[in-house]
Amino acid sequence: MTTNTTEYLLGKIDDLTATMETKIAEDRYVSDTIFLILMGGFAFVEGGLLSSKNIVNILVKNFLDAAVGAISYWLVGYGLAFGDGGPFIGENRFILIGMPDNEYAFFFFQYTFAATSGTIVSGAIAERADLRAYLFYSVALAAFVYPVATHWIWWEGGWLYDRGFIDFAGSAVVHSLGGSAALCGSLILGPRLNRFVRDERGRIIHNPESIRKYHAPHSIPFFVLGAFILWVGFLGFNGGSNIVISTGDDGTDNGAAVSKVIANTILSGSAGCLFPMFFEYATTRRWSIVATISGTVAGMAAVCSAVGSVDPWEALVIGMVGGGVNMGVSKLLVRLGIDDPVDAIPIHLGGGAWGCLAAGLFGEEAGLFWTGSFEQLGVQTYGLLAVVAWAAGLAGPLFLGLYYAGIFRVDPLYELAGQDIHKHSEAGYLGLQAGANKEEENKKQRRQSWWGGNRRSIGGASLVPDMVPGANPGRQVSMALEPPVHVGSLQGGGDMSSVVEVGKPSGDLEEGPNGGKESVMEAEGVIPDEAGEENMRSELPDAYYAHLRNRDNLYGTAPGCRLTGPTEGPATHWDFRGPKATKAKKIGLDMPVVGGADGMSSMGRPSGTDGRPSGTQGRPSGVQQEVREREREFIH
Repeated sequence: MTTNTTEYLLGKIDDLTATMETKIAEDRYVSDTIFLILMGGFAFVEGGLLSSKNIVNILVKNFLDAAVGAISYWLVGYGLAFGDGGPFIGENRFILIGMPDNEYAFFFFQYTFAATSGTIVSGAIAERADLRAYLFYSVALAAFVYPVATHWIWWEGGWLYDRGFIDFAGSAVVHSLGGSAALCGSLILGPRLNRFVRDERGRIIHNPESIRKYHAPHSIPFFVLGAFILWVGFLGFNGGSNIVISTGDDGTDNGAAVSKVIANTILSGSAGCLFPMFFEYATTRRWSIVATISGTVAGMAAVCSAVGSVDPWEALVIGMVGGGVNMGVSKLLVRLGIDDPVDAIPIHLGGGAWGCLAAGLFGEEAGLFWTGSFEQLGVQTYGLLAVVAWAAGLAGPLFLGLYYAGIFRVDPLYELAGQDIHKHSEAGYLGLQAGANKEEENKKQRRQSWWGGNRRSIGGASLVPDMVPGANPGRQVSMALEPPVHVGSLQGGGDMSSVVEVGKPSGDLEEGPNGGKESVMEAEGVIPDEAGEENMRSELPDAYYAHLRNRDNLYGTAPGCRLTGPTEGPATHWDFRGPKATKAKKIGLDMPVVGGADGMSSMGRPSGTDGRPSGTQGRPSGVQQEVREREREFIH
């Protein structure tokens, strides 16, 4: 009888355990699915805040965060994070070998965290980062950077876990880690061209004209929609972080704890918007929806560490301070000339770091304000520093390597015109898609020939060389021109290299219209052939950049760039050969000119060798003015 009773009870326990595990898995899948919606929220937020010319590019990056992140985390990441091993790194369960069936739900949940940390970086380096470099980084983050930090904090036996480090839903391991990597990327990549200027007191400020023309958010409705999706996703993000979401280890109902986590998340996000909203109104007399929503997201990122251990009023305070920290860090980045198009660094690094420290201040069990002990705050401080140092220590060298390899930043011409058409041959909107189709048609007729003084239509805009006395009208120049380029004066009897370096002479001689043998100049790299991608950095038509720079003040100096000239005298072209710029140049502020002379006419055309503007009285002809207007259309 006793044996039968024991067997019966053991059978019931097994049934209850199986039922509990099934329920846990079901609840995890629900929360994870909600959490995965968070990725769509990031895509809408980033897409809405960027130019319409780059929306396809940023959406591709967000999608690849999910796709590439899943494969990378499956291959290596999960094993490093939750495989058995020492206190610093996991050593098994790579490609999920040997993992119990009931643990797949946990893999799904952790994968969404890894993908989120990668998405944080995409916004901070948007509109100027090359997609090839971003693929490298997505793999590195999901496969190695994030998993190792996860092992420290969330694996039982990790060195920070054993010391009682509190990071319930990832203020440190997700937000601070992703924000630190984003900061490294933005610093190394440099700001968008001409993004900042200096005011009368020498302080770095936003360039309002550049923002209005080239960097303004293209869709605030997209941004707001993405913010609401993020808010819903954060409920799964934080609520799902209960390892046992609906049933405790002892079989007791834990739904109340989940409800408290969700309430704290809502309150922190709601409070996070208050400080930025009222601060913006007090300083600008405007109610900024961008600042308001950024504060909300920062508030939710801040509460992640302590969301399971604080009371609702404490969550509200944490969120409100998080919104203020976000605002302060955002202003600081501008003063330092660090460009973050979507404020990913202030939101995630600023809000996440504050939230990590707040876990040592609030909470009845260990918080300084309750216990009077600094012990937990000390643990939170060195744990946060360890995570930030780990992320920066790996992301920094990776980004530097990509930078020196020449694949981190897109060419300035693509950056100005937008990557959607030129890098993807797709556009986010119908009108822009028509332009993309036109570009594809133009590429089929890339090779164009023109004679001095004649007008040719290339890429939807006119190309008109300026003729001066002594120039040879029979000079034939064969160029690969796309997008359209306004070439400056031909000087010294048609010797183009005396003013503008459009490439190296091919050495071939062709029959000109006057019957003479003329050297053919090759403009390599404007839109490169398959084998010419590397030439673009150094062989772009120099007059195009000098012309645009002085005409509309579009350009600061990109990282590693300087103005120089092929002959003695005024500077005439950009040199993109290597990252040798000063700090001022790296932030896009310094516009040096060799010899102290401007070297450009007031209308922005290269001057002659004597320093005087070519053309009649330095003014553009009617045809040249039309070229200028068509170039404006191309840029927009």
